[in-house]
Amino acid sequence: MAQCRQAMAVALQGSRRMAAWAGLSVGARNLSTSSCLQHVQAAPVEDAAPSAAAQPAATRAWQQELGVIRTDWTRDEVAAVYNTPLLDLIHTAANVHRMYNDPAMVQRCTLLSIKTGGCPETCNYCSQSSSWSKETGTKAEKLMNLDDVYQAALRAKDSGSTRFCMGAAWRGPSQVGKGQWERVLEMVGRIRGLGMEVCTTLGMLTPEQAKQLREAGLTAYNHNLDTSPEYYPKVTSSRKYEDRLETLENVRQAGISVCAGGIIGLGEGQLDRVGLLHQLATLPAHPESVPINALVAVKGTPMEDNEAPSGLDVARCVATARIVMPRTVVRLSAGRLNFSFSDQALCFMAGANSIFDGDKLLTTANNDRSEDLQMFELLGLKSRPAFVNYPSGNDSSKTFVSPEQQAVMAAGAAGLDSDAESSHVPAPAERDCQEEQQPASDDKPKADHSSDGDPLQQIRDDISKRTTALLDQGPTWLAQRTLNEFNAEAAQLQKAGDYVAAVAVYHALFAKARRTNVTHPELYICHSNCAAAYLRLGLYTEAAQQADRCQTLAYGSLRRNYKGCASYIKSFLRKGEALLGLGANREAVAALEKGLEIDPFNLDLKKALMDANQAVLRDLAEGRGRERKAIEYPEAKQRISYHPYAAPLHRIKTDDMLPLKLLTPFQAENDHHIKDTYNYVTIQTDIRMPKRHLQVLEDAAFNGPFQRAIEAAIKAVMAEDKDCRVLNLGSGAGLHAMMALRAGAHHVTAVERWLYLALASMECLSANKFTEYRFKVVYKRPTDLKLKEDVPVCCNLLVANIFDEGLLTSGIIPSMRHALGSLLTSDAILMPSSATVYVQAVQLRTADVCGFDMSAVNLYRWHPAYAAGTPLARDDIVALSEPKEVWYFDLGAPPDKSDVKTLDLEFTRSGRFNAVLFWFKLHLYGDIYLCTGPQEVRQGLRCLQPALQYIAGELPVEEGLVLPLVASHNTVRMRFDVESTEYLNLIKPDASFPHQHFSMLADERRCQAYQRAIQRAVRQRREQDGEAHVLDIGCGTGILSLMAARAGANSVVACDLHDSLCDVATKAASANKLSSQISVVSRDAAMLQRGREVRPMGANLVVADMFDSGLLADGFMWLLELTQRKVVTPGATVVPSAATLYCMGIEALTGHVAGFNMTPMNTFRWDSLYETIDLSDMPHRRLTKPCKVFEHFFDGERKGKSRESMLRLDVVAEGVMNAVVFWFDLHLDDCETLTNAPEGIGEGGVILAECGSGNDCVTGSAAPAAAEDAGAGVDGGKAAVVASPTSVCQHEELVSSTSSVSTGQPDAGEREGEVAVDDFLPAGSFAGAKLGYVFKLGELGLGYYLDGHLSATACAGPAAEQATRKPVSAVEGVAATAQQPLPSQEAEAAAQSAKPVSPSDTRGAAADNVCSNIKPAQPAGAAAVASTAEAAPLPPLGPGPRHYWGQALQYLERAVAVQPGRKVALLARREDGRIKFSLRQGVGEYVERPPWKVEWGGGSSVENPHFQRVHYCQLLVTDFLQRVRCKRFPPIEKDMKMVLAHSGSLLLDPAALQEVYHQMVMLEKLHQVPEFSPATSVDAITKRPLRLH
Repeated sequence: MAQCRQAMAVALQGSRRMAAWAGLSVGARNLSTSSCLQHVQAAPVEDAAPSAAAQPAATRAWQQELGVIRTDWTRDEVAAVYNTPLLDLIHTAANVHRMYNDPAMVQRCTLLSIKTGGCPETCNYCSQSSSWSKETGTKAEKLMNLDDVYQAALRAKDSGSTRFCMGAAWRGPSQVGKGQWERVLEMVGRIRGLGMEVCTTLGMLTPEQAKQLREAGLTAYNHNLDTSPEYYPKVTSSRKYEDRLETLENVRQAGISVCAGGIIGLGEGQLDRVGLLHQLATLPAHPESVPINALVAVKGTPMEDNEAPSGLDVARCVATARIVMPRTVVRLSAGRLNFSFSDQALCFMAGANSIFDGDKLLTTANNDRSEDLQMFELLGLKSRPAFVNYPSGNDSSKTFVSPEQQAVMAAGAAGLDSDAESSHVPAPAERDCQEEQQPASDDKPKADHSSDGDPLQQIRDDISKRTTALLDQGPTWLAQRTLNEFNAEAAQLQKAGDYVAAVAVYHALFAKARRTNVTHPELYICHSNCAAAYLRLGLYTEAAQQADRCQTLAYGSLRRNYKGCASYIKSFLRKGEALLGLGANREAVAALEKGLEIDPFNLDLKKALMDANQAVLRDLAEGRGRERKAIEYPEAKQRISYHPYAAPLHRIKTDDMLPLKLLTPFQAENDHHIKDTYNYVTIQTDIRMPKRHLQVLEDAAFNGPFQRAIEAAIKAVMAEDKDCRVLNLGSGAGLHAMMALRAGAHHVTAVERWLYLALASMECLSANKFTEYRFKVVYKRPTDLKLKEDVPVCCNLLVANIFDEGLLTSGIIPSMRHALGSLLTSDAILMPSSATVYVQAVQLRTADVCGFDMSAVNLYRWHPAYAAGTPLARDDIVALSEPKEVWYFDLGAPPDKSDVKTLDLEFTRSGRFNAVLFWFKLHLYGDIYLCTGPQEVRQGLRCLQPALQYIAGELPVEEGLVLPLVASHNTVRMRFDVESTEYLNLIKPDASFPHQHFSMLADERRCQAYQRAIQRAVRQRREQDGEAHVLDIGCGTGILSLMAARAGANSVVACDLHDSLCDVATKAASANKLSSQISVVSRDAAMLQRGREVRPMGANLVVADMFDSGLLADGFMWLLELTQRKVVTPGATVVPSAATLYCMGIEALTGHVAGFNMTPMNTFRWDSLYETIDLSDMPHRRLTKPCKVFEHFFDGERKGKSRESMLRLDVVAEGVMNAVVFWFDLHLDDCETLTNAPEGIGEGGVILAECGSGNDCVTGSAAPAAAEDAGAGVDGGKAAVVASPTSVCQHEELVSSTSSVSTGQPDAGEREGEVAVDDFLPAGSFAGAKLGYVFKLGELGLGYYLDGHLSATACAGPAAEQATRKPVSAVEGVAATAQQPLPSQEAEAAAQSAKPVSPSDTRGAAADNVCSNIKPAQPAGAAAVASTAEAAPLPPLGPGPRHYWGQALQYLERAVAVQPGRKVALLARREDGRIKFSLRQGVGEYVERPPWKVEWGGGSSVENPHFQRVHYCQLLVTDFLQRVRCKRFPPIEKDMKMVLAHSGSLLLDPAALQEVYHQMVMLEKLHQVPEFSPATSVDAITKRPLRLH
């Protein structure tokens, strides 16, 4: 009794867990506690039916035994179940379904007709019957070929199916020949080898046929009963109901799972449906599967006019089947095409847990696979894996082991001896030697650490002598003996313990096979036995070789049959033991684990794995964990080759992104499947490269080592009295070529793969007056160069600059190999000569943001290859291990084979391991190196940085943990992976995911400001309207929605067009327990409707962050207007409420670099659209003061200025103004403002000053009015430091606080010279702004925190518009004092002005705005009347917070030279949702434009070929978008992935390629959306982040 109670308690606990997981409560929803107890008490009985004596059937109520497995159902009971009211029936069935099944797990199956038409049966519903083939038009076809069926199965598996069903229009296999039957058996075996469940429906079976199917590996056999026994004669007349039952019994007796169901809609009545279900439920054992089919009437069949059953009819049958057969898989089969998602959802709720997908079921149409995927996503369903929990299935539904294999394994375990001659195969030797185990560890020879060991070498010599003696008996003797005879002799010697002689005989066997060109289908057994003998001898290297050969042959044999299964598994054991003997313990663990994946019950593998793990731990304890033994044989390195010219590129798969066969540029340019994609990528990269190369020119840390190395190398060549001829690969703008010419090179051949860089190189060389006979510029791929035609003579110095962050991905290995082969002398100097690659484990993830768990966004940290082209946010990257050397590439002998290494990473810090950083160190020449590591980036390297590659998921690591990292390369790309392990979660590869959202979450100041503003807005709406209903436009990751929900909003509608962002928002809401308030809608905000996505009354609060660096280009104004018109209540609050735009004129030009005139590169700067930059990263000179441009109000109550504005900018420095940088202040509400102003500029365009000790602070405007607003009070020669306002409220308080200065009445604290400053002022709520403080929820609680971004020695003034309201005379003395520097500061300023502007020696420099000529202060009266012509230059700028928006930079069509003290007129206008700036007509000179921006002729007669190239890209995109919606073509990502995988062989730029990749995938995703508004901007989603956070 106690045991019963314990079992009942355990079962009840499991039921409660399942009910809680399913969202039910035990005892609720018509499922009484007593019924639960009865169920769990009866459940362990399994298939045993209750005793009739104990509980008579007549008195038993089926409601009291829900979930009990019964096969004694009466027809009345089944009818009672069937006739239950539908809603009650489905509810009860759903409860039963959850007792045994995961309701969200639905299996996807694929059905293929392997033999169509010509069936002799007379089924009235079937179109394949020969009786009415003329009427249906179905022709008899032959049995499909094996390869065609196999390929169909592969496609099904790739699409997500886990069960593959094959149907043949036969009465039964007896009617067909032996060949066709054996072909079907082979089909079953091969498809089972894919790891899929295999089901067939071939008609009636005999017991022998069923047994053969079982041995072939069949999972289940389908044989439908169709309908009730009474109605069956009306369905067909060619067979009887008893024939169907007999076949099912034969299948069951053979050990195959039964799949039997029926069809509704055949004209039967309700009682017939009850009879069918009763027949199935009373079989000796419930079927594994019960397919419920709805008739699909086919024209020409006798039942062509039958009415199709409704979805409710099918749901009723499904529910009844689930109740009477609780553990059976109920498969929703034919007829789904007529059912809506709602109908199918009802069936899934009722207990269906399988569907058939694919466009056809035998001969009738079926649902499209994409529709099924959409339904799965909509309903939250997931695909059921193969061989998972078939409690009603037979043994065939579990891991398959054929009877023959069971006999082999039993013979091996019992030590049986068999006669080899009787079977004529080597198999008996395998059985004989299976008993041979490895000797005890004490008796084992030690590891084969060297071939020079005397004992082992003697054994090798002995084997060699004996093998030679056998073969010396002559070819006649060898020909007379069969392979079986050799095997029998070797097996006998092996059993006798003479392993040396046995190995010699095995070698003779292999020699005979080679010399006489004969083989045996089971030759792998001989290799396995030979490996076992080698292990006994302690020759582990040879044992590993033989095990590897066995593995290869056995795997190949699996395509024919399963006889090689045992040997294939045993090969992993042999290989693991050999690796253990060699000391390669981690490799041994990997091999053994792979074997256990195939056969998890193998005791030998488990024991060997235990030994291997102990060896690994022993190594780590002894400090030898990092050592790896070189293995001579390993899987041989694969030679890298190229696809033949006629290869069908559309069939090439690049899933691993490391292909061993590479594409050539010729193929990519000419294959019609990929040429458009390749040409588009090439042209887009062409027009991006010049601007990207500007960063290279401005990088002294990169060019400096190259300059020193080039000079030293040329000097060394000339010291040998030779002319130095230089081949410069990847010449760019020709800088390195000019360095070589200046150093004395006789001739330089500058090779550039990109057209516009080649043109720039030619122009720069000419601008520096190098004569043409000394250089030659070649526009070609480095691998296409030819001697004499391109390179005049063999060169003796190679300078190569064709590498990127990933080293190999730009094609340096193929280029170096080609140059060494035909373009260089034998003693040529290579620069670089070698490269060493280092790798480091890191953590880069998002955790908590403003107290919200945003870790869901980490699921989408993924790049197709590695992150390229985007600077890394170094502060966010946490190093978890020390750097470790992984590769060394000798570029003098570049590799032509792939390679794989496993290295141990020891973690020095705990964290979440989700990415690796890898970088390289180039040996340029002598002792000159160039490294791209993190330290070098911190020291100033800008154009290169470490590459970041995400791994497959997140791994929790602890300090001291060691993990194996697998590093691999194929000469054109590197990849790093972690060996098989358990991740916390796996990443979701989505190339369209916008990575700027990581930067948005990392912008702490932005998030905190939004949180405070949203809290105030929600509180305000609740006070005014009694409730707050929020609409989050473009919700992204949902952070603003979370803020609104936590602030107390009644409801939040989070809307975004990107489905992955919506997924993150949904997960974030759930993780923060706010799902009840937040609804995430994946739709264009402009398409929202009241009463559908938004409540009928509309939203009364709108929040959004849909702004780019230029404020308007993301379409926020348009979307806001549409939503206000459709779903927002009048007078609703908008956060943000307004924005103010500011601009500043700058000089952004390239001048001299390393003493060379590089001004021709300025041609490629201009663009009609502005670009997003971080001004601190870009060399420039600030020429004017900031100026307000426009005001934009979003709340609808106020209106901004007109669409045009004429500005007058005050010039403060001499230069050429060719660009305008602009930014905005985003006013979230009346108390909170954010700004993306450049460093040193605060809100309102105020310039922040850096002050030394004892010196006053000065604002950006030296005018007295601005000085007044700075609030700088003077008392006793001391300056009062005033912080920059961080909000409108603070700004107002600041103005009021300065009134004491204007009246000359300082407060008491100032009179005493005492100023008390606290880091934190506690406050229960926001009580107005306080000077120098920020109100937030921090570590010390809620209150005012000292603004950490403002230095104690820095001060700032408010906006100029506030300053103009103050009387000038009140602060004249302050202004004069503020402008007077100390003598030491004058000298320092003069030194700063004489300092080089940038490391690259360009004129445009970030530091050129230093205040270098501040004049002594004038008298107060003079200051009051100072003219604008004497305006002071800008003061030094201090560092400020980095905003994720960045700043907008627009190059002007005309550039103008400006002088300090003057004004320059600038026209600003809003056009096409963007801000555009231009000089007044007639001012300045037109700047040169890039070649592709010049339209010669105009209209349809454009003659400029460069413009035509870019226009061709637009045509390609248009053509591509026209094909997207039809879904007949593969996705663009397939082609993009192929191009990226072959980037190195195609010599493309990976950074530009990944940018285009992301844009095209996003464009495709956008145009697959059913509807979107014109306001939707692709640029808004695909913009590149300024930093990778």
